[in-house]
Amino acid sequence: MEKAKASKSSALLCILEYRNTPVDGLASPAQLLMGRQLRSVLPATASQLQPKTINPQVVTARRQQRQAGQKKYYDRSSRPLPSLKIGDEVFVQLTPDGNWRPARVTAPATCELTMAACTVATGVSSENSQVRTRRSCLRWSNKRNPSHKPQPKDLDWTQTPPGTGDP
Repeated sequence: MEKAKASKSSALLCILEYRNTPVDGLASPAQLLMGRQLRSVLPATASQLQPKTINPQVVTARRQQRQAGQKKYYDRSSRPLPSLKIGDEVFVQLTPDGNWRPARVTAPATCELTMAACTVATGVSSENSQVRTRRSCLRWSNKRNPSHKPQPKDLDWTQTPPGTGDP
C-alpha cells in the first residue's frame, strides 16, 4: 500500500493484484473464493478468466501440510516453560513495553496450557494487586530483574590496576 501511495496508483489495483497472486503453489485467494481469476491490468487469456473449480479438500490438505511443516521447524528449538509453584518469586511483564516487575505467584493456572495463567501479587503500588497473565509473560526470578542491563563498573583512575605494582 505504501508503494501504491508513493507511485500515486490506485490502492484498489494493489488489492486486486494481491488477490490474483497465487499462494503456496495453489490458486490465488480470488480463485479460491470465486472459482476464477479476476481481470486485472496484467494480460490474461480468455481461458484463464473462465470459471474453474478447485477441490477444497486439496486446498485444506495442502494448508495442513504447510502448517505441519511450520510446526516441525518451530518445535525443533522450542522448549516447554518450567512450571511455577505457589510462592515462587517471579518477574511479570504487564505491558508490551518490556518492563518486568517483581511479583509472587499466589495461585496456579486454571486454564489449559495454551492460555496458562498465574495469579501474581505485584508491588506496583503500596498495596499488592492481583494480576492474571499468560505464562509466557512470567519469568522465574533469582532476585535479578530481566530488564536490568548491567553497566560496566566505573574505573577509579586513582587506583593502580591489580598486578602492576607501584613504581
